[in-house]
Amino acid sequence: MATEQDTTPRAALTNESASDPTTTFGRSSVPHASGHDAGELAAVALILCGLRHDDDAIRRAERMIEDLLQDSRTYQLWLKRGEDRGRTEEARRLLTRLGTRRFGAPPAAVEAALAAVTDREWLDRMFDAADTAAGWDDLLSTP
Repeated sequence: MATEQDTTPRAALTNESASDPTTTFGRSSVPHASGHDAGELAAVALILCGLRHDDDAIRRAERMIEDLLQDSRTYQLWLKRGEDRGRTEEARRLLTRLGTRRFGAPPAAVEAALAAVTDREWLDRMFDAADTAAGWDDLLSTP
């Protein structure tokens, strides 16, 4: 037999929560739980909430359980992954901007090559090499 805590994440998918998932969260064990398991439970419930609700409802639900989410290793991993992606995108954007000033607009092949780069450290090395590179191809050959 499932306990209330076991079923809380699925509650976000019920018809009862259709109009406002925060109602379901408020009556569930999520806002009242504690510790690592509670954080993981909150993260799962929020993910399932995203399958059924709009962004505004998800933000309201997240605000209700944000303290618990801080205890979730899964949630923290996702935050770090998102931050890492954001830093990589920003490094790519800055490199493209600097390269455009030095070498002109990048050809489509260069844009595609830069878009495929996921190694932020390599983007940083290319940024540092932009002062001495002869052009886009030279910049892309940075080790």
